[in-house]
Amino acid sequence: MLAVLVLADHDLVRRGVADLIDAATGLQVVAEAATARQAAARAEVTRPDVAIIGYRLADGDGPQVCRALRALDPHLQCIVLSAADDDTARAASAAAGAAAFLLEDVAAGELVEAVRRVGSGHPLSATLRPASPPTSPPEALPRRQREVLALVARGLSNRAIATELGVAEKTVKNHLTGIMRTLGVTSRTQAALRAAQPEHE
Repeated sequence: MLAVLVLADHDLVRRGVADLIDAATGLQVVAEAATARQAAARAEVTRPDVAIIGYRLADGDGPQVCRALRALDPHLQCIVLSAADDDTARAASAAAGAAAFLLEDVAAGELVEAVRRVGSGHPLSATLRPASPPTSPPEALPRRQREVLALVARGLSNRAIATELGVAEKTVKNHLTGIMRTLGVTSRTQAALRAAQPEHE
């Protein structure tokens, strides 16, 4: 039997999750909490196997609570529930040692299965990683953007590129924005590295 702690500051959410867990075979809610402080006190007494933690709390956030609870019991597995699909929240949860990051509108069966999986030592690592934007190879860029990228790869500044191509510096900046969006990168250095990669890896 997996012992579960449910932490959420909204009564309806907390009760709904707790009722769902209690109704599932092999799972039992041993504690409920509305605040991070309550969760820490009750976890110390009940020693749950899994904690389901709301991301936004009155006295903290899910990752902070996860880190604190795991400091008390490193074997505790945390599932962070969030109302918003936020890559920053995912990253913070992963850094805190959470085993899964799920959205509050997750299907009931999926939440139960997630509790069972993380409780048996199988973290849902994919849920903690940001969704990677689709990327395209440099060859997919329009001709002018490929020219700009080639000059970036040579280490030229925006001003030097503008002079080389006979265009305004603002035009170069606009091309760079389009290049980075197409390649799925966030800096000119990353774009230059993509340009330097072999065409067929």
